[in-house]
Amino acid sequence: MRVNLDFCKAYFSYKISNDEDIPGTVSRNSSIPEELGRIEYLLSDKTGTLTYNDMVFKKLSVNEILYTID
Repeated sequence: MRVNLDFCKAYFSYKISNDEDIPGTVSRNSSIPEELGRIEYLLSDKTGTLTYNDMVFKKLSVNEILYTID
């Protein structure tokens, strides 16, 4: 059973490294599937309902020049 689990982890790491949708990805260890499924923070308001926060990139300042994205 343990050999099967280790083989599956190695296979998933191989597939992530060779995925065409995410170029340049390098899988350096076989614990990637566990790390992808880990939830680090869960935010909710006072009533306990989950909130949806959407951040939109609108402005960029480079060398004191302000660029606005519409």
